[in-house]
Amino acid sequence: MNEKDFDLLVESIKQAGEIKRGERKPSRVFQFSPLDGKAIRSKLQQSQREFAQMIGVSVAIFTKSTRSHTNLALYTFRNAAA
Repeated sequence: MNEKDFDLLVESIKQAGEIKRGERKPSRVFQFSPLDGKAIRSKLQQSQREFAQMIGVSVAIFTKSTRSHTNLALYTFRNAAA
């Protein structure tokens, strides 16, 4: 990585910290809509176990999300960010 790109990366990390601490507003916000996991899984012709493994959640979480309309996209995003 060249020095210019490194400096941009460091600056963006500092800005992310400021946003997290509430010292700065983000320049953009992404909204995630709930996934219709059952429809997607059916279209891909996968079992609940296969689909849950593919998206990185337990079968129990996937099943619960299809029954209660839990925002699976947000849950998956939070786990991926951790």
